[in-house]
Amino acid sequence: MAALNQNNQRRSSQSTHSAHSVHPPIHSSHEYTSLPETIGRRVDPQYSKTLHSRLKEILNFHLEGFPGTQPVSFESKHLAELQREDYYVCEKTDGIRYLLLFLQSPKGPASFLFDQNRVWYYVPNLLFPMRGRDKEYLKDTLLDGELVIESDENKV
Repeated sequence: MAALNQNNQRRSSQSTHSAHSVHPPIHSSHEYTSLPETIGRRVDPQYSKTLHSRLKEILNFHLEGFPGTQPVSFESKHLAELQREDYYVCEKTDGIRYLLLFLQSPKGPASFLFDQNRVWYYVPNLLFPMRGRDKEYLKDTLLDGELVIESDENKV
């Protein structure tokens, strides 16, 4: 989804860890985790720095903040730009914004979520195979989106 930024432009425990490991060290304290552990586990601060450096390298992004675009409220002044450019517009889903990063290491593929508070989560078993190559997975790929967790009121 294309978004407009504010200027109306498109747009665990401490440990050391190898940048090539598939299973990063996990932050052991539950109090810091905003993502349900059934989805992902918080990565320790040291490995988070490694992941953030890799993210900045992939994007050629040199700032320390969240690199994603920020949505703005739709106003009548945006109509002219919407007519000039191709945009996909949809209703606002009530989810949590994350970047999803796929990496490849000598030990295999790995997937991570990055939130707007600059917290990294390791997401085990989330792999996207390459088209036509079932044993190869996406690497150095970044997706921007919202995680929506639906609940069924009739189920516990």
